[in-house]
Amino acid sequence: MDMNDVNKRTGEAIQRAAAELPEGYELTISIESYAGTVVLWIPPVSDEDGGRRIDDFCGDDFAYQIDNAISMAIEHAEEHKGYNVELSSAAKKLPTE
Repeated sequence: MDMNDVNKRTGEAIQRAAAELPEGYELTISIESYAGTVVLWIPPVSDEDGGRRIDDFCGDDFAYQIDNAISMAIEHAEEHKGYNVELSSAAKKLPTE
């Protein structure tokens, strides 16, 4: 695979993440020499269940892993619609100093 193609697809995947990740979900990319990790941070979905960190995305390159993380976040958000919306609305009403 051509490195320009890999770089282009990775850039496009990052732009997709910025546009499509549901509110409250975060994606981080850690890079070190010859390796890296894509991490999806999922917010709490109930008062009893805290947030989660998922970093076991398989794939040949970052673009594939990023796209898988985005799809997982969207699917998770759809399954837990009400709670995250209520949580983010409540957070917006918190007093600021």
